Amino acid sequence: MTRHLLALLLALAAGGGARAQGDVAEFYRGKVVRIVVGVGVGSGYDINARLLARHLSKYIPGNPSVIVQNQPGAGSLTMTNQLYAAGPFDGTAVGASFNGLPTAPLLQPGGVRFEATKINWLGSTNRETQAMYVWAASPIQKLDDLTTKEMIVGAQAPGSTQYDYPKLAGKLFGWKFKIITGYEATPKIHLAMERGEVHGTWANWSTLKAIA
Repeated sequence: MTRHLLALLLALAAGGGARAQGDVAEFYRGKVVRIVVGVGVGSGYDINARLLARHLSKYIPGNPSVIVQNQPGAGSLTMTNQLYAAGPFDGTAVGASFNGLPTAPLLQPGGVRFEATKINWLGSTNRETQAMYVWAASPIQKLDDLTTKEMIVGAQAPGSTQYDYPKLAGKLFGWKFKIITGYEATPKIHLAMERGEVHGTWANWSTLKAIA
């Protein structure tokens, strides 16, 4: 996710003929394309990135190697700020961030060091259904409980489903949430649920299926 990241897709999609394809293939041949994930190992975003990395090379002329690196921190802001500032800007680095990152400059202006309108957003690997769930021993057992009891939610950072959705639900429905941030990945939140630190969290359904 860099200011010139779309160079990767433009190179693949442009219909410049065999010569253009040859130039692109020559550029990528023998190179390494990095998918930099803005959250920790084992999260849904990390799993999706590693699945994509297995197949992406054959769709890029020159068939470069594709690897996944993790740079967690501040709900993908650490990774995005770094790529925006330092690149590389040649199509060999792709950022995989939280889906809420495009609105981060509005919601977290103090931590953002990039301009969302100057980043080329490549798309998403999938569409998601979000699920809220709690540990069996939690005092929250049905939605009506949220009107009288406070649910302690584990989250990674603002910009994540785990943070943004409880905030939104609290404003819309008056449900009571206390959000604890700073967890590196969803599996770490599950451990916190077992320890009794938090009652539950929100996550993508595909994440739950992958790490269950």
